[in-house]
Amino acid sequence: MKIRRKWISAIIPVSISLFLTAESVLAGTIQQGTHLYKAPLSDTIITQTYYYSDDYFKKPGTERNPNLLGMSFSLAAATFEASGSSYVTGLLEETGFSDVKAQDMTTTGPDTIGTVIAHKRIGDQELIAAAVRGSEYGREFASNVLIGEAGNARGFQSAADQVTERILQYISETGLSGTSCKYWIAGFSRAGAVAELTGAGINQNAQTFHTSPEDIYIYAFESPTSHGGTAAYGNIFTTKVYGDPVTFVPPTSWGVSRNTADGTAYQFGETFSIPVYTLETVIAAVTSEGTLVGAAEDGTYFEMEPEELTPEDFQLVASGETMEAEEFLAEFTDWLGTRLTRGEYAQFENELSDLLDLFFSMPAARRDAIFSAFDKPSDLLGQALAYPSLILSVMNVLQHNSAFQYDRIAVGLADILTQTIRAKDSSLLSQEEAERLKRDLRVILPVLGPVIVDDYYYFDGIEYDQFYAQNYPLYNAGDEAWGRSDGEKAGNSAGRADAILPREKNPNLTEKIAQKLKTDYGDVYVSGYSAAYSAAYQEAYENLKAKLDDLKTSVMNLIFGNGSDAGMAGADSEYTLVAAPASKNLFHFATLIMNIGTLIKNHYPQVLFDGIWTVDDHYSTTVPDWPEESLVIPAGVTEIGEEAFAGSQAAYVVIPSSVNVIGERAFADCPNLQYIYIEYTEGLRIPSSIAEGSGSGEDVLVIAGHSDD
Repeated sequence: MKIRRKWISAIIPVSISLFLTAESVLAGTIQQGTHLYKAPLSDTIITQTYYYSDDYFKKPGTERNPNLLGMSFSLAAATFEASGSSYVTGLLEETGFSDVKAQDMTTTGPDTIGTVIAHKRIGDQELIAAAVRGSEYGREFASNVLIGEAGNARGFQSAADQVTERILQYISETGLSGTSCKYWIAGFSRAGAVAELTGAGINQNAQTFHTSPEDIYIYAFESPTSHGGTAAYGNIFTTKVYGDPVTFVPPTSWGVSRNTADGTAYQFGETFSIPVYTLETVIAAVTSEGTLVGAAEDGTYFEMEPEELTPEDFQLVASGETMEAEEFLAEFTDWLGTRLTRGEYAQFENELSDLLDLFFSMPAARRDAIFSAFDKPSDLLGQALAYPSLILSVMNVLQHNSAFQYDRIAVGLADILTQTIRAKDSSLLSQEEAERLKRDLRVILPVLGPVIVDDYYYFDGIEYDQFYAQNYPLYNAGDEAWGRSDGEKAGNSAGRADAILPREKNPNLTEKIAQKLKTDYGDVYVSGYSAAYSAAYQEAYENLKAKLDDLKTSVMNLIFGNGSDAGMAGADSEYTLVAAPASKNLFHFATLIMNIGTLIKNHYPQVLFDGIWTVDDHYSTTVPDWPEESLVIPAGVTEIGEEAFAGSQAAYVVIPSSVNVIGERAFADCPNLQYIYIEYTEGLRIPSSIAEGSGSGEDVLVIAGHSDD
């Protein structure tokens, strides 16, 4: 059969676009249009193309439908609006839904959830659509951190309960009670978790909702884990982008997972590497009395003078190592979940939620002003260093992990934050809010602090039976010259180490080492240990006041730029100051903090839109098996494979300008095919076999902007 081609200039796409409307070329079952959404963390309003068809709901909900996937994300994203629901209500009305009802789309609170519900008739059933707000929800963020001690994550479940109740109420109010219904629910991020749990509730009570698993269509995107049971539902599908940290929390070790078809999330994109950071510092430790300890190049330790402390001693630096983002996030959440149990987290989750509610309840202008007070992290570090008691508490907590020290840190941190904010504008934080900040921190830090300390000492551990006197941190080579026995050296080294250096992350390690050395050396070890331990503390006590005064003075000098190098060891000094012993100090938290911007960008909606509209997922090898009069290839698709749509029932085909490769016989043997419209693409080759064997007695007209054939 002959194929007629009509080559048109680059100007013609303007007129071609007139054909690409729902009223002309798209007069079939696929409806093309646009909707708006507000980009998160931005004032930018984005226009996005959608493709809708009632035919999507003729397939069972237990089959993942790439076409419905794309439309579902449009429904979820259309809820992103600064205030109101015009974007999503407009989308639903455009696609034929009626009785559109919005709830809590103009207000936010710690217990609210924004939804828009509508319905339309499809065959002999009613399709109930529910869009759950997943961005611009302000104070609702406070409920995201409420997990509870067991079961489903309680913040998300509370929101899902509201959505479920609203759907039942909506059915009653619109006179649909007793009617056989289909359910289409979509949500992004927080709303994705809510959609999953709502879907689970409908599955569990299908009779109440007059439905069946085949008539339930749940599509969630970038959602946290939230399901505390073991059940999975074949009609719940979650989609995510690689490297999104939101999808890794709460940790699965807390007994939460996904209730999706296969218990996992379908992923787009490629994983990427992130640099690993460590804390490099010459400050190895500090005694409980304030004695600073530095590390020497030869691996021994020595007391530091306070004036030797500089802000550079606390820098986070790239270690030179990299990790795949997914690998790191999996390791981080596994590490976190095993060191902070769900029960421990529950001890302070209400206070953490309260802090978030405090922040998000403020007007946007005041939040922005507070953020601007921390424009320069070095200023905040300077504030912290000006509080020697805070610095010493932080150092001490590395050794003692005591509730008293954490309380001191909480109070000091609250004071620093309050003063920094008020220095920007005294009206930014009221006294009541400052007290609320302090109260919440005093509950959070004693539970969370030990986890951070544990992370500080994260390293590839050494077994205790590999510890010998010469390997212990404060072993002093001068002991050899003093003629001490091995037992005395071991006792002296261990005694000073316990007095000055933090204990290892294994709480039983010191005891195990001591027992081994007592066995090896007996009373000589014990007496050496006791004497050295007492001497170390006595020495620290005698120097405490002078060192604190000197520390404060030198730190203030550093802040104001005076004598920042004063007291640093010179080249001819006995010791050369170096970084702390090689380890992965702050491996997890430092890496997360320093890469959070890179990681979180994968949580943005446009990343998913770009991923969803790919030929591999959307229109690669299979064609919808229901009749279609028009077939619109979504914008963003770059390649149409060989025989990708062979045998399609489409009468009209629209190919966007993003396509740069069309395979042989891409639209071959399509009996109803009449027109193929190809938007202008420079250099696009259109194979002569593009519509081979297609048409019903008529020539197939290919309208294109350019061809090499």
